[in-house]
Amino acid sequence: MYLKEPGFPGSEASRKEELINRAEHLTIEGLHKIVAIKASMNNGLSASLKEAFPGIIPVPRPVVVDQEIKDPKPLAGFTGGEGCFLVVFQNSSSCKLGVRVQLKFSISQHSRDQELMNSIVEYFGCGKYYPNSKKEHLNVTGLNKIVGLKASMNRGLSPELKAAFPEVTPEKRLIINEQIKDPY
Repeated sequence: MYLKEPGFPGSEASRKEELINRAEHLTIEGLHKIVAIKASMNNGLSASLKEAFPGIIPVPRPVVVDQEIKDPKPLAGFTGGEGCFLVVFQNSSSCKLGVRVQLKFSISQHSRDQELMNSIVEYFGCGKYYPNSKKEHLNVTGLNKIVGLKASMNRGLSPELKAAFPEVTPEKRLIINEQIKDPY
């Protein structure tokens, strides 16, 4: 089992489950414990939670050193929640068709989970862990690019997204077969 899974001894999810199972969440003290657990997770507390619960001290995060993958079943669930398979097309003059096709498997995690990511690479016997220090998706330009990619896929943007992003245009799609017309 992995640190993020409910049921993992000492995980944040497991500690919250224990509090709820003992009905401690129904008391002010129990609620404070749950908020302290939330404060220790990823981005911590939102501004409104910090305002509502001043003085909350995050609980120490457990350090998990044995990240060896022994069973593929939890890995399958982990991938379903955090991963994806990609087919990437790139123009390439060194390929017969002028296009390089790459099959990729990607899992995104917080930088503190580097050991887990390396154990996944080791389990599969291939691949590489690439830490992502770029945060391009966290600015307006990056968000517009993501929405532009969504606009070029399948059914495009929903009416809600079109209304929220009226200036976004679909990203240009790579045309591999000239007989198949780009719908955009």
